[in-house]
Amino acid sequence: MVPINQDNLVQLNETFHNSNSSFHIIYGANKSGKTTFIRDFMVKKSSVYFSGFSSTAKILFPTYIEVINRKFKLKQSSRYYNTFESILSLLTEQTINEKTAIIFDNFQELIKIDKNVLNILVKYWDTTFKKQQITLICTLNNLQYQEYFDILSPKIISLEQFPFENIQKKPVLTHTDKFYIYSIFGASSYFLSFYNTKLELTKNVYQIVFQPNSPFYNYGFEYLQKDFSDIGTFSSILHAIAIGKHKIGQIAEFLDVKSTYLTRYMKKLQDALIIKKELPIKQNYTYSKYGRYYISNHFLRFWFCYVYPNKNSLDIKKHTPVLKKLDTTITQFIITPTYKNYIIKRIESNPLKYLGFSPHTFGPWWDNNGNNIDLVAYDDEHIVFVNILWETKEKAILQYNHLKEMSTYIETTKKKNYIIISKQTYLNNL
Repeated sequence: MVPINQDNLVQLNETFHNSNSSFHIIYGANKSGKTTFIRDFMVKKSSVYFSGFSSTAKILFPTYIEVINRKFKLKQSSRYYNTFESILSLLTEQTINEKTAIIFDNFQELIKIDKNVLNILVKYWDTTFKKQQITLICTLNNLQYQEYFDILSPKIISLEQFPFENIQKKPVLTHTDKFYIYSIFGASSYFLSFYNTKLELTKNVYQIVFQPNSPFYNYGFEYLQKDFSDIGTFSSILHAIAIGKHKIGQIAEFLDVKSTYLTRYMKKLQDALIIKKELPIKQNYTYSKYGRYYISNHFLRFWFCYVYPNKNSLDIKKHTPVLKKLDTTITQFIITPTYKNYIIKRIESNPLKYLGFSPHTFGPWWDNNGNNIDLVAYDDEHIVFVNILWETKEKAILQYNHLKEMSTYIETTKKKNYIIISKQTYLNNL
């Protein structure tokens, strides 16, 4: 799966304008921009859009019939169409004379209503839709259904965080403020709409997040309740990850439980695209015990780092201790991890420009003894070791010898190079 961006939109448009039918799955966590992407895609196209939302068949499916009636100018009573199969059956009866996109947004909501919708969709795709001028698109916020779709060999798009470029376009903010905002809130236009550029960062955090009546005060709980009924353990796990407990053993020790107890919770959080598992280079994803877990959503990470553990104080509006903690720990817990990820993605997007060669192996490296390198990349002849720090150039360069020492744990005869990246790299626009 590849991150969704403008290139994905271009590719999807090209596929749509092809005469062949096609089936696409777009994965993305809640609030990741799936619907925004779909709206952009639908511009100047024949389309039938069905929105999935928490409901029952009796309420939801009649709204789908209204969509079909409007699209094909029908005069049908919705009371005769109260199942998902009846919706698809009605669609197959219509004459489609031009390429048309049929879109089921938040398809997981249909699965909650009827678990058979997956099999029904597969049946209608095989027997009817793929033989017509149709681009079928389903968006989901959960990977647990992926195996059901695999038999259709759909084209997969994975939606990640909104790109930092969304914030870079705001000229009234300093470079540093832009990165702090991105690290805390992400780059969703929804979050950014609440940010007052006339106020400094801490005041914005206070007004948007830390006050009990602020719009995102209960964000973490509300976010989890969309996917899980009992959120206590899930919340505790996310808090542990947010404060730097990235290994399952560290999380288990922090919560005073056995690692085996956490396994099913970690799997559900991964399926819901709330956390992601990363491995050092050359490790097998399925079997490796070297995995580290990270929260995918920037603001969810911030919320579980600073709001969740301080609810006692924030509920009674004692903000000062929390703001002091924010001031002393935000670089460690929020800014530096975001910066590392941002720089790694920039290098990955154009390694020839930044590294001088195109590596066939690319990623972080660590072992279970505490040794760590932010990025190792190599081809058949060259290998480069990169450490990334949110520090001044003068402080960062002091880590050069440490990086060389860490590199000795990786046996190689390739030509070595070492790179230290400081925050000055970002301030100078990389």
